[in-house]
Amino acid sequence: MHIHDCQPTLTDLQVMEFCSRGYLALEGVVDDETNQRTVEYLNRRDDSELLGLLTEEWFAEGVLRNPRAAGAARSLLGAHFVLPHVIANHRGKCPDPEPVAWHCDGYSWHTIELKHLMMFYLPQACTPDMGPTEFVPGSHFLGGTSHLVHHYGNIVGTAKATGAAGTVLLTEPTLWHRRSRTRTSGPVRHLLKYHCWRQSPPVRDWVIEEGFDPAAHPEQLMMGAPLSYRRNVQDCHDAAELFLWLCGRHDEFEPLGGPGWPCPVGPSLRQFGIPPSLQV
Repeated sequence: MHIHDCQPTLTDLQVMEFCSRGYLALEGVVDDETNQRTVEYLNRRDDSELLGLLTEEWFAEGVLRNPRAAGAARSLLGAHFVLPHVIANHRGKCPDPEPVAWHCDGYSWHTIELKHLMMFYLPQACTPDMGPTEFVPGSHFLGGTSHLVHHYGNIVGTAKATGAAGTVLLTEPTLWHRRSRTRTSGPVRHLLKYHCWRQSPPVRDWVIEEGFDPAAHPEQLMMGAPLSYRRNVQDCHDAAELFLWLCGRHDEFEPLGGPGWPCPVGPSLRQFGIPPSLQV
């Protein structure tokens, strides 16, 4: 087991975004040399021979301990988090007209406690035509297991794991996802997936911006149409609860209903019922 600690890099707004959407994309954070070496490594090996990649110091330094990617994981998982001991390559053949069914990964369960992260690394640039992994934002709060969601087809408002080479995505493990349809005859698309685990109790020790008032930005906790699939502002309720849990203040979560916190009431209005630790 490999333990890592570093400086957290996410701000309150970024943590709120992760809480509401269930994922956060870090565009092009891995350097070009590491990306190229990773693609060359994957092209030379079968997908069943990837454990050796975790022992390569250049990969561990450039990807797993990457200051921005690891700093984001540190922000969400706390100090001394556990680095992955397994890694998978979701190799996408181009073309491939049939998408994979929607699913939640095995042995993930719906809870307000964020005990681990499911992370994706794009060692090469990925466009929408290359069949990237597709997410349903906010679905980590829906509670549907794979056998209940695999029959859905196209869903409005999904997000795709596209971006420049070196992009890293952090996701909540129960987020609905699938491989999307491939529409190009280009090269094989590589997508590495791995997990990191929490060891420390949650605490709000990420980047605290001077003068920032978390309670003044309830819109960050709201998905909004068409990305909300449930009762109005229920997404705010769940995202706020997760945010307070990550702050180590879950005991303060006492939603009052109506236009009380965390329901957005407009930028010029001070909300009623703001948790004590979020008041400035």
